[in-house]
Amino acid sequence: PENYAPRPVATEQNIDNVNSGGIAPTASQNTDCEARYSANVNAAATEYAKNGGSVSQALFYSPSLSMCIGVVQIVQGNVTNYETFDAATGEMLNVTDTAAAFQDWSLSTPE
Repeated sequence: PENYAPRPVATEQNIDNVNSGGIAPTASQNTDCEARYSANVNAAATEYAKNGGSVSQALFYSPSLSMCIGVVQIVQGNVTNYETFDAATGEMLNVTDTAAAFQDWSLSTPE
């Protein structure tokens, strides 16, 4: 067996803008995201559903990125994909921003 330790190949230029510690979003921030951008996330989920499979969605505020994040999960057979994007613009997040957003999501408390 090989001892493989993954190493980053390149560093994103915007990595300094990400709070790697994460801060849990507040209920009011998430409510504001829902009010403003739920239609955008619904539209994205509807578009992904056209390719078949099971589609689910989420929308939350990421304090580390200072934006509302849309997430669409697509399950087709044994394959599961997640698409993460800025809910306001629809711009896909890079891997660094996606990790920061998911960290914020994992730290959020249930309401």
